[in-house]
Amino acid sequence: TTKDKKEKRKNEIECDWTPYLPKYANHLRPEEDMSARICLVSDPKFLYMNHIIKTTGNWPECSSLVQLWKRTTNQQISRSPPLYIEVGTNIGACVTEMLLSTNAIIIAFESDDTNLLQLTSTLLTLSKETRNRVAIFPIRIGKVETIIDKLTKNNDYNQNNNATSSSWFRTEKEDYDSMKIIQTTLDNVFEDSYNPSSTLSMNVPVLKIDTPSSGCDIIHGGYHVLSQTQTVIKFSDARDDNTDINMNDKNQHAAICSNEEWKSVISHLGFSEIEHNNVRIIGSKQQKQQQ
Repeated sequence: TTKDKKEKRKNEIECDWTPYLPKYANHLRPEEDMSARICLVSDPKFLYMNHIIKTTGNWPECSSLVQLWKRTTNQQISRSPPLYIEVGTNIGACVTEMLLSTNAIIIAFESDDTNLLQLTSTLLTLSKETRNRVAIFPIRIGKVETIIDKLTKNNDYNQNNNATSSSWFRTEKEDYDSMKIIQTTLDNVFEDSYNPSSTLSMNVPVLKIDTPSSGCDIIHGGYHVLSQTQTVIKFSDARDDNTDINMNDKNQHAAICSNEEWKSVISHLGFSEIEHNNVRIIGSKQQKQQQ
């Protein structure tokens, strides 16, 4: 039945296993990871990404993260272990690249259930030693802590694949799925790290945000985390500066954040823009300190 097929799709995916070859691989990594593979799925919206990964062996944006990470950590003097935080992990290409190319401890957020199945399928092929360095949170990151109800058509099962606009719990209602999205803030997740009574401290060389529209809300809900972050990078696309999103989702509509607004927000937190192109915007505190 249709219901049975949908239930199966929630819990299973057919992976098109493809070799993943990081551009700056750590050749001291465990033997199991030398032949890393990534789980791709046959879906029209992933055609371009699948083609690039199959052609080049990796996703080009991710190698720039590795370079940024190494450049930032090489300039650091900190006793706390460095954390790489990623909001909007998608299918996990950059998490995989960071795991195989650095010794980073990774905290990643991805709320889309299909993306999570791909991501976790890929991670399970890596050695235990490697995947123990990453924690995946299946929640949405935003400005406030809440649970969001969102209705989408059944055939739009994975219309918005990112950490800010998808589902973890689903129930049927006529021709629509009711999606309950758990949302919290970066500061809530890492509350113990900036509590005055805590002995913990945060060291975040790089924080990556890769979501269509709500980068500003993520920043507004993460002031404490950003105060302990050296470099923040926002990957952007056409959705950042137009209305090509699901306008039935009032929460997403209200969260639209243009590139110019995002740059203004991070500048007030002490970040200087060091790069801005049609792919990404990078803000760094180190640049400001060197001036």
